[in-house]
Amino acid sequence: MKKTLRTLAPVLLCVSCLSTSVWAQSAASAPAAASAPKTHAMHRKAKTTDFVTQRLNTLHSQLAITDAQSAQWDAFASAIRDGAKKTQAAYEERDQKITSMNADEAMQSYAANTQLHADNTKALSTAFTALYASFSDEQKKTADVLFRQEGEQRQARAHMRAREHARPRTAPAASGASAAAAPQAASQ
Repeated sequence: MKKTLRTLAPVLLCVSCLSTSVWAQSAASAPAAASAPKTHAMHRKAKTTDFVTQRLNTLHSQLAITDAQSAQWDAFASAIRDGAKKTQAAYEERDQKITSMNADEAMQSYAANTQLHADNTKALSTAFTALYASFSDEQKKTADVLFRQEGEQRQARAHMRAREHARPRTAPAASGASAAAAPQAASQ
């Protein structure tokens, strides 16, 4: 379950980052450009759906889900799909409103999406607990290894991001008038 969440989380984060894009439009191109966000959103939704389906198929195979476990698997898969759909809808709604939100509204929207993520995670955890309980010892070992590997990969990605953020950034070059005034002020 954690592996699936950790795998799904980057996709959802990517969706959220892409969803905050703003398309510049001139008055002359507004009708044609107005369909671009909808087309982009539909493409993102299709990519997310494809990713979720592919990930579920991969997990189903890796975990060697049996016919006897299909009810628990179906509940787990449904929790993943439902969470992805709810998250997608929430970010699309945020996309539509973000340009007109003030800072407080943006923070409230972020909090609501974070709560939605927590609710989705709880539902997924409940479904996975039932699925995991139905696993054979061999399936449990496989699941444990898969989740451990995902955790290690996630830590490595977080470490890389932390290193990138820790790099010193160069200060922007001073403009002509300011740069010329700085040496004179320093010599006084």
